[in-house]
Amino acid sequence: MGIGTIFHGVMAVANLCTGNVVGAITEAGAAAQSYAIGEALSPITEPIKDFVGDALGEADWADIADTCPFWW
Repeated sequence: MGIGTIFHGVMAVANLCTGNVVGAITEAGAAAQSYAIGEALSPITEPIKDFVGDALGEADWADIADTCPFWW
């Protein structure tokens, strides 16, 4: 579940709690749309996330932190 789905879901609940039924329906629809788009794009985005995660996992963060003062 992506950040957009969570955001719109929370906004739907908040609108419902404040009595804004139209806003709650609108936000619930946006949450459903965000979830559907995320699921449709997952075959493309998941390999990218795996590649970036592996690249960041293999980085030598201690060396980066040691040389940081020399960058500017």
